[in-house]
Amino acid sequence: MFSFLNIEGQFYKTLSKITNYLILGLAWFLACIPIFTVGPACTALYSAHHKVIKNGNGYVWGSFWQQFRANFKQGFLLGLIALVIMLIFGADLYILLVLQGAENMGALTVIFTIMAALAVMWMQYWFPYISHIDDPIKAVLKNTLIMTFAHLPQSFLIVLVFFLCAVVNIYAPALVLCITLIASPIVYCLCTYKSFVKVFSNYWDMTDGNAELEEKQKAEE
Repeated sequence: MFSFLNIEGQFYKTLSKITNYLILGLAWFLACIPIFTVGPACTALYSAHHKVIKNGNGYVWGSFWQQFRANFKQGFLLGLIALVIMLIFGADLYILLVLQGAENMGALTVIFTIMAALAVMWMQYWFPYISHIDDPIKAVLKNTLIMTFAHLPQSFLIVLVFFLCAVVNIYAPALVLCITLIASPIVYCLCTYKSFVKVFSNYWDMTDGNAELEEKQKAEE
């Protein structure tokens, strides 16, 4: 009669997975509150999702903050680089669209828009990459740039999901913004994880969820 309460049953597994996703979304939201920690938060988001929810290694809350600390320096620096790049493109597009007027929008505006979209596409790989490989920033930027264009179908899907999540949060009413901010990383993980795995599996073994973190922690000690 109460077989659905069996911890090995499908009901319990589904409920556990939903709970883990909610915890993951909440942890990401809290980690992003200082704003400058968005980079490490995104790294921890991907890593906790990969290691705990997909590979069953540990617990979401603890794994998230463990990864947040382990990748803080690189995640922070990459976040600054991303901010600078987007400010440059944002300023250029502002000049072209607002100061010159939409009626004067020409080929240069289209080119800058495409370049900005490609830059965002490239950035999507940065934070998942550093959760797997402890490379210098220069190597991270170079290798992820190669991945972006070597796997365009996956890259396009990943950036499309990102833009959809961004649009939802930009236009969400103030009263539900906290809900959409927590839900967005969950949707992003659900929709992009297979694409990341398909790309990364061409370069390293995706079955080991904790080896890279252990190596980083030993190095720090």
